[in-house]
Amino acid sequence: MVFDWHVPIVIDGVEHKLIIPKLATTDFASIPRILHSLISPLNNTIYAAILHDYLYRDPADEFARSLPRETVDRVFYWGMRARGVWRLTAGLMYLGVRSGGWISYKRMPKAG
Repeated sequence: MVFDWHVPIVIDGVEHKLIIPKLATTDFASIPRILHSLISPLNNTIYAAILHDYLYRDPADEFARSLPRETVDRVFYWGMRARGVWRLTAGLMYLGVRSGGWISYKRMPKAG
């Protein structure tokens, strides 16, 4: 990312404002190449994927850091749906991160 991205996010009916910092890294969507003809990693799923990657990679933001993996995965699903991704596509991608996302999910132990 080349700029800070201000993202309003609603969790359990409460709106929060996240700032994904410039230079945050993303791999967009880690879709196995064999599935690219069915689900492109570079379509209207990319916004949700950038947000998901930020939340998975031990964000400095205290609120973002407090979110459990299950919630982050739901944010990914609803982010895709909000961008018009078909329910089936979003559901398959959600199932993918639920089943294999634990490999990428990083949280450092809290100090003190």
